[in-house]
Amino acid sequence: MAQSKFFREVLLFYILLAIAVYVTYVYKFFALPFFVGMLIWAWLSKRDYFFIAFFFIILQTPAYFFTNTPDSGPPLITPFPRISFTPTDMFTVLLFLKVFFYKKPVKMQIKVPFMILTLYLIFSFISGAISSGSIKTPIIFFRPVFHLTWLISFLGLVNTREKVFRFLYLLLPIVFFILFTQFYILTNNQEFINVFVPFERTLITNTLTGETRPVPGAWGLLLLCYIGAMLLAPFQTNKISKQYTYCMMTLAFISVLISATRFIFGMFFCILVGVYFSRLRSLGNIIIVIGVAVLALTIFINTGLLTDTYVRESIFSRVLQVFMLVQGEGHHIDTFGSRIQGLQPMLQRIRDNIFLGYGFSDISAEYYDNNWGFFNTVLMFGVVGLIIFCLLAIAYLKLVFRTMRRLPFAAPARTALLVLGVSLLSFLGGYALTWDLFSMTYGYQVAFITIFFALCEHFAARDIPQEKEVTKISS
Repeated sequence: MAQSKFFREVLLFYILLAIAVYVTYVYKFFALPFFVGMLIWAWLSKRDYFFIAFFFIILQTPAYFFTNTPDSGPPLITPFPRISFTPTDMFTVLLFLKVFFYKKPVKMQIKVPFMILTLYLIFSFISGAISSGSIKTPIIFFRPVFHLTWLISFLGLVNTREKVFRFLYLLLPIVFFILFTQFYILTNNQEFINVFVPFERTLITNTLTGETRPVPGAWGLLLLCYIGAMLLAPFQTNKISKQYTYCMMTLAFISVLISATRFIFGMFFCILVGVYFSRLRSLGNIIIVIGVAVLALTIFINTGLLTDTYVRESIFSRVLQVFMLVQGEGHHIDTFGSRIQGLQPMLQRIRDNIFLGYGFSDISAEYYDNNWGFFNTVLMFGVVGLIIFCLLAIAYLKLVFRTMRRLPFAAPARTALLVLGVSLLSFLGGYALTWDLFSMTYGYQVAFITIFFALCEHFAARDIPQEKEVTKISS
């Protein structure tokens, strides 16, 4: 009974997402009433995990749906003249107010570094306004920071193991949609969103062969599904449920593999190896995931979805460059020269204000480059800000691994903490080498990292109901 009830909940969830797409791009007249209705429902409902998952997907813009542009985004809500908010902005405020008005207890273990970061971001907002000579740019640039409140809201409202698992289960099926849109790009040479509205976006190509690469939007969403499947797997008592989580993990791995995106593949691979290589009895999981991925590529070639040239030149040649970077041979990577050249102007600006950075200002907006990880942090927040970010990350690493060591080796929660710890280490590795995963510039990235930290807080807590509630889903 419980399982069929949960299946109906997942079905309802994706029906609502389909309706959201339909009213946003087809019957636009009903878009505003729909999203306002969803916000009212979210306020009245006790299933907060359901609506956090819904608006998290909206915010992540899978396949570039719901991007904040006049033609391809959800409707703006204008409570006052010349002041507009997106539905996710309103949901962020609503979620935080719900914790406050309903007096939900928030048990946060990493308080001090988080509060220091929050205060420093406010300081950077003020300094950015002074630097820009205007409040407009800092407000626009600072807007994504409000998604940090999701950490408090998630901990206050999604406060049992069952709710956390339901949240993750609701996200997993979106991997099917992401894979579908990737194959749509390969077969039609355009984004799937163009079926609904003209969406101008230059498709990403292999710089060596010129072939189109099916790079999906919503990397944070795909990564959270990948990590979420790993978190769910050790708790499953039902064989079918366990196989399902491994299936979704493998599909997410295949998705990043066919995208031929080096940094993301490197993260996915490091997480896979880091989680399962530490225990001999789990080595088979690595072999199975990689084996199924290779088998899938073979099937895709035979069915014409992929060409052998694409697999050989775009996928494997770019994947091998990840290992070249690790070996210190980054100069052999095809885009290395252009990225180094693009870094020079940023470094000049950093040298001019290395300690405090430029905050949320016009200078930060002009010189920001998502390909250069921690350099962006130094540009915006200076060395002081970088130290604060590192202290926060180290605090979560210590929390996760310290709690993990106290648990029995076979405890499911120990495996979940291992997943989170290895994932955070891979994030920091990428942050040091190339990608700005900890960006405060984009709302979807801020929401992703705050949800991740909330999961660290949750699984490291000792007074969270565990297996008894989880079996309601998996039995």
